[in-house]
Amino acid sequence: HQALLWLPIADDRELELERRARLCFLFLLLAGAWLSGTALLIAKYWIVPMYTVYPAMLRLMDLTEHNWNTVSERLEDQTNSRILSPLSRLFLSDLSRELHWEHHLRPSIPFFRLRHFSQSIRQDPGAGSTPALKPGFLDFGSAGGA
Repeated sequence: HQALLWLPIADDRELELERRARLCFLFLLLAGAWLSGTALLIAKYWIVPMYTVYPAMLRLMDLTEHNWNTVSERLEDQTNSRILSPLSRLFLSDLSRELHWEHHLRPSIPFFRLRHFSQSIRQDPGAGSTPALKPGFLDFGSAGGA
């Protein structure tokens, strides 16, 4: 799903919305930077990292969404859900990417409703087995229901 910022993403509505929002933000940021004379600083400390470090961080997120060493047919064993700090969401993505189990359980739920869905399904005693919410992206503990 990684595409050039100026090319539309036809097969993923959420990524397309994020791409459009990012384009608008960048336009406003660069216009303000140009007018204030700080365009070189913005390019050096924002634009370059966005296309170098940020994709690497997203790849880390992608790799931690599934339990690659677990052989099971159960969704609870194969996918992870994580708790991210507000700072992590600020620097990575606020698209509820950390709620991957919930996304696989109900892929039709938009990203902005996944947190509410996650809370409601975890509080429902009849929901069955739900994977534990893992802290951050570096917890590779065992999968399983909570």
